[in-house]
Amino acid sequence: MTSEWDETFMQQTRKERELQYSPSKWFTRISPPAAFVEHHISLLTKGSEQAKQSLECALNISYGDKPLEKLDIFGGQTLPADAPILCYLHGGDWAMMGREVSSFMAPPLMSAGIIVIVIGYHKAPEVDMPEIVCEVKKAMSYILKWANNRGSRSVYVGGHCAGGHLAAMMLSVDWTKELGVSKDLLKGAVLVAGVFDLRPLVDTYIGDPLKLTRDVAWECSPCRHVDAIASLSRHRKLMAVMGENDTPAFRQQSIQFVEALEKRGVPVQVKDFEEYDHFQINENSWSEYKGIANMILSKD
Repeated sequence: MTSEWDETFMQQTRKERELQYSPSKWFTRISPPAAFVEHHISLLTKGSEQAKQSLECALNISYGDKPLEKLDIFGGQTLPADAPILCYLHGGDWAMMGREVSSFMAPPLMSAGIIVIVIGYHKAPEVDMPEIVCEVKKAMSYILKWANNRGSRSVYVGGHCAGGHLAAMMLSVDWTKELGVSKDLLKGAVLVAGVFDLRPLVDTYIGDPLKLTRDVAWECSPCRHVDAIASLSRHRKLMAVMGENDTPAFRQQSIQFVEALEKRGVPVQVKDFEEYDHFQINENSWSEYKGIANMILSKD
């Protein structure tokens, strides 16, 4: 196991690690922590309801046989066939949130000419981490085939927190071998406050419902697959988004993943929002930061 990954968590107690990955306990703009999370979900829910009411969308599209294996597609009928696509994966510690409250970023992106697809997946404790990764891979297979058939010029995958982890895992898949699509179809990723090494979550309130063991955590970590990701991402556009006021552990997760990719010759755009915490970067970055839309729209 390579020493380039921060392993200070191995000397930390369960309580210390849980605090590092509980961002609601670090911020004082809303209290108590439970109200902080409720406020975040309320904002995303309101934005998502407005998106579904005001935009052309196709909801509850099945990509598999299980109840939550569904997609919502915004702009699929009204935007050009070759329009770029952003696939969004929600956060929530792989145990909360859902597709239903995760289309809040669709209005600004769709107005810029980007199709938005929100991916649903089953969550802990109903399923474990390998099953979640498998479901998201199934969803991406469906989307890439759909994009290829309609002549889309590019597909991007992105997500926040747990969704950032799942998006990064999709970069490790050789989609040409899997589906026969062009290696250039999956063009890049937007990773917002992601978790790229799951090992610190073993034996925590986050990892327990996922049945995370040390071996499973490492096998399902983008850090474990960074060589494959780098090899497949030579010509992709990657962006890592962080908040200056996020927890030290979340910031370190992004920093070390970016450094590992750049060490392997893969450049990564980094946007570090001043004064934003873990939740604000997801609430605001998709609409306020034009760099995300500009990267997806670029034809280079």
